[in-house]
Amino acid sequence: LNFIAGLLLVVVFQDHMRITNFEITGVIAGVSEEDLSRIEETTFWVFLYVMDVISDYHVPSLCGARIAQGTLDHLVMRYLPDVAMHLEALEVSLSVLTMQWILSLFLTDFFPLTVLALLDHIIVHKSDVAVYVMGLITLTLCKEKILCVV
Repeated sequence: LNFIAGLLLVVVFQDHMRITNFEITGVIAGVSEEDLSRIEETTFWVFLYVMDVISDYHVPSLCGARIAQGTLDHLVMRYLPDVAMHLEALEVSLSVLTMQWILSLFLTDFFPLTVLALLDHIIVHKSDVAVYVMGLITLTLCKEKILCVV
């Protein structure tokens, strides 16, 4: 969650800097307490909105993340059956590859701009469908490497 909050803070801060033409020189120069407070508040509300969509992902039982993982498993069986059968033959659960992606909304393993596109979708559509799409795309791109594992 800290990764997600940190990324949102950077995005809101950069947007504020672009709008107000402040310069950054190693420290936050030229930013008033009022501006910092506004940046923090905006970040908080955006983070809260995103967390509302994925709130069940981060409860102690991880029930939302497990449901998302189950949905992704089903989609992989349907759209990437060779990958699903290969992992099954190796006795490797798909969750070993993908649970970290789901819990961090891909932030720990993907470029920030890619993650921002995912967050945009979550915010605009108030849906986590993009998590499944991103998981399928990533597994499709890695398909050959996965299938080469013996």
